Amino acid sequence: MIYIMQSIMIFAFLTKIPLTSIIVVSASVISLILSSVSHDVISIKKVRIKLCILILFLFILLIRILANLALFDNLSQSDLDYIITISLAMVIYITFLVRPNPVALKYGILSAVIFTIVLALIEYILHVNTGSSRFEDPTNMFYLSDNRVPTAFYYNENDMLYFIILFIPFVCQTIKNNILSKAIFISAFLLALIITSKAAIITMCIYFLWNIYNEPKGKSIFIAYISLAFLFLIILLLSWNYLSSTGLAEKVLYRFSGLIDFLSGTGGDNSSNERFEIYTSVFSFLANNIDMIFFGFGSFSYYESVFLREYSLRIADFHNMHLELLTLFGSFVYVFILIFILRRYIELKSIYINGRRVFNFMIVSFCSIMSIISSSIVKYPSFYVFLLLLVFARKYMDKKNEF
Repeated sequence: MIYIMQSIMIFAFLTKIPLTSIIVVSASVISLILSSVSHDVISIKKVRIKLCILILFLFILLIRILANLALFDNLSQSDLDYIITISLAMVIYITFLVRPNPVALKYGILSAVIFTIVLALIEYILHVNTGSSRFEDPTNMFYLSDNRVPTAFYYNENDMLYFIILFIPFVCQTIKNNILSKAIFISAFLLALIITSKAAIITMCIYFLWNIYNEPKGKSIFIAYISLAFLFLIILLLSWNYLSSTGLAEKVLYRFSGLIDFLSGTGGDNSSNERFEIYTSVFSFLANNIDMIFFGFGSFSYYESVFLREYSLRIADFHNMHLELLTLFGSFVYVFILIFILRRYIELKSIYINGRRVFNFMIVSFCSIMSIISSSIVKYPSFYVFLLLLVFARKYMDKKNEF
């Protein structure tokens, strides 16, 4: 029962289903009560130390935001999102500190990814969105837009896609059924195409090639994967007319041709140009506010109010993990989290899932190309569950170093 409650916590936290906060807190309370009357002895000192470090890290983030809000008294919806997400992550960490269980974490992640993919595909097929989507928000510029894409229970499609793509290597390699594993991969790749996220599509292609390169079963599997890729290409070509009629083909071609133009210095699509303008503006902003680099600006609303006064941009969202951590929470927090992740990378070099160094691949992609997909990582749950997964990864390997 304790494990079920912990899985429900992870599932609700990652999927952002309605009443997420109530579900997570309720499941945590039940889990803690059951743990207090359980006679099982669990001795995992190193895991608990790492969890305590992460809880302290979350506490610092929370105190930094609240201190800034107390000074400037300017609570925005974004600040509230940060506070709620960090608080729920702390509740989850404390629950797993009292009752460490990688199985609950594993199935919570698996069920959340599969559920979100299925829901997003249903949205796309039925041309609908959930009430939490920005396409259903009257205050959003994309309200009732004809150019709808799936968001599941997330507000923004890129934030939903970030969650799915981040955990796809873990999900696909953990599931023993090859057909189901490949179906999940193809579905996630299809969502990346539908949403036309360049970083997500590139990440999925890199994962596909990495998966083939690390295939332990030899040339027969390599040929099978190549055949699968050609089959997917044939299906794509056969459905090109349909894709063209929906505008999807043109969107994908526009985004990637725009990216090529941007990299070659001959133009670029709106997304690439806007991201580049955001990055250069934030770097300039940090250079002009060098005194804030150590402790950061604290709350997003304070940073946004100052930033948009100096730079005429549409939004102040970072779309970059490194800039977000550095700007809002300062170099101390940024260096701390990088060191924590680097140590996990070194620890997990000998850890395999299905004969592959999945955790190392996830860490590299998380710190590189994945870092620019989502508008924010600190505001959304994927970041915290990913750190939790890295904490448990090494301790719970069997004799063959398999998760």
